[in-house]
Amino acid sequence: MSSNFKFKQGAIALACIGGLLSVSAHASVDKTIEPKEISYTTTSWQGVDSLTGYQYVLDVDSQLSVGVLKGDPYFYCSGTWRLIEITIPEADAKLAGVDSKLDVNALPHTTLAGIKLNNIRAQFALDKNGNFALDCDLGKFAPSASEQVSDSMPMIPAWGNLIVNGIDKQFVNQTLAKDVIYSFVSTFRKDATAKIAQHAPEVVSAKVDFSALQSWLAEMAHQNIQPDSALLQSQAKQQKLAYVENSGFDDNNFDLFVQSLYERKRINEATTRISQQFDKQLAATSALLKNHTCVSSQELSSLSGNWSSGTAMFERVQQCHQKKPDFGFVRTDKCAGLDSNVEDSQNVSALSPDAIEMQTGSIYCAAPLMQFVSLKNGAAVSDADYLDTSGFSREGLAAVQLHDSRWQVVTSAFNTIKALADVADFKGGFHNQRIIFRNKRGLYGAMDSKFNVVVPAKFEEMQSFSSAITRVKYQGRYGVINKQGNWIVPARYEEAGYVENGHIIMRETKQESPWLLINKEGTLIKETQSEGNSRPSVQALLK
Repeated sequence: MSSNFKFKQGAIALACIGGLLSVSAHASVDKTIEPKEISYTTTSWQGVDSLTGYQYVLDVDSQLSVGVLKGDPYFYCSGTWRLIEITIPEADAKLAGVDSKLDVNALPHTTLAGIKLNNIRAQFALDKNGNFALDCDLGKFAPSASEQVSDSMPMIPAWGNLIVNGIDKQFVNQTLAKDVIYSFVSTFRKDATAKIAQHAPEVVSAKVDFSALQSWLAEMAHQNIQPDSALLQSQAKQQKLAYVENSGFDDNNFDLFVQSLYERKRINEATTRISQQFDKQLAATSALLKNHTCVSSQELSSLSGNWSSGTAMFERVQQCHQKKPDFGFVRTDKCAGLDSNVEDSQNVSALSPDAIEMQTGSIYCAAPLMQFVSLKNGAAVSDADYLDTSGFSREGLAAVQLHDSRWQVVTSAFNTIKALADVADFKGGFHNQRIIFRNKRGLYGAMDSKFNVVVPAKFEEMQSFSSAITRVKYQGRYGVINKQGNWIVPARYEEAGYVENGHIIMRETKQESPWLLINKEGTLIKETQSEGNSRPSVQALLK
């Protein structure tokens, strides 16, 4: 991030400090604040569909729900929409025999109902001056003019990827983001809320599915062109041949014959083009909404569809957010196998014991598939899709290795949060909110309880964080780092013990150097010569 941006961001913060609530006292506390909901002024959007060239205008009424969930930001947006205007290319209009500017209200009911707004992304103002905004996807909508609210999913992002400023639309830092959100949820005065709501959301992008309209236009094209073509062909047939043996070509009949062929060709090409556009539009429909919460998508969807969905979902997510689930990880009778005809790991599939026996003559499985079960009643809570897991962190997240060896992070509802592309495996579980991982080059690093890399993988060895520090081996020498990956003791020692109670014993060269007792601040506590090669214990030196 450039220094110019930091200056702009600071200028905005100073300009708005009178309108924001200082939350330095709140930032360190995992607070939960019920969502505040604001209905915003209607916003209009003019767009062009990239597949068809259709130009359209739509209006959107929307609502934003923002809260704080155990110290994490929570937001949910939804809305309704109305299609105001559609303009189609002149060529399509002429082909279908309709005006280029369509009367939306005159379209057949089934056609209008089939035009879908699959997704719209907008930025919602969070302060009365419009200096800060939150970017939100409103999800999948009901047909135009329906009173049913869009189906969306709540978001729980990182503070640093939450609020954009009003100058260059870049994310503000975590501290300022918290100030903005806490100020927003703490604004109870009606006049202040009204000033925020008067800022119509700024639409960033919209995706409209015009497949139903294309289908109707294709039908109109058939009706418009087919009668003329049929008439011309009938007339040509009645006139018999365009070429008469005694008199040669009859100009009128020949022209009529060629025109009939042209009309048939025009019909075929036009309907083929519209059909291709229709297929492309179907293929381009938006993917399922991503769910990063600890609640299943099915359950959240059952709560969507009305203006109070944001609060209802908040209450449900609150029950399991940042809670470590009571799950066990057990072996199943399924096996991960590799197709013997290919070497690509993408062709790994789940095989049953019978399939293993058929392929190998043995029921031995080198890579059994695992699943999570409830420790309360033993019931399966996940599919048998995994080879390994890191176990769940206190945040309610776990890394799981799929049967094709890829790692990804999931919630306790097994919703995928992100992929871990460079992870080969994990070493042990969580200790002091850190877990050790090994990358595909065989080097070790550490992640936090949300599986963010906090210590880059660059060490040949790495001890678990039994305290605030840990021992590492870097370029053949031992040193000590803290939980942020900063050096406490530089890597210059040939021998080192394990970290015990925040202390470690090290010596620079074997046999020749004294043993050093060092604490977690990197301070030398005691220096001693040990008889022979034996390493003294930490406990003995602390006495």
